[in-house]
Amino acid sequence: MTQKTKTQTTNTFKCKRCARCCVSYGNELYATENDMQLWRNEGRKDILAWVDIVTVGDGIPVSYDLWINPRDPGRPVFRCPWLRKIRNKPFFKCRIYDVRPEVCRKFPKNKKHALSNKCPGYRKLNGRRKTK
Repeated sequence: MTQKTKTQTTNTFKCKRCARCCVSYGNELYATENDMQLWRNEGRKDILAWVDIVTVGDGIPVSYDLWINPRDPGRPVFRCPWLRKIRNKPFFKCRIYDVRPEVCRKFPKNKKHALSNKCPGYRKLNGRRKTK
């Protein structure tokens, strides 16, 4: 039996650390209940201080708005407070990467979402796939 080799072009995502998502969505993000639980379990009071818990009725949380300035309650910041530019480099670093919010971990949702946000993380790869 012989095998043929077929060239395949695939689209893959690799974060370029450009921070466009962090800057674009800095004041429009939210945390999930899972994020809140993770930060509580990890003792991340530094992160929790930047969360505005929106409640209704008997104090039941309905939303966890992110990056609300703890020094000026109710006022959002316009970019993620955990984002830092790497000196003399064209990219950024997330200082809470290992415990970043779920909305950040799941960005982008798909290629169309990435492209609509000018995210450069999608690229075409030419690979070789064996077929029978």
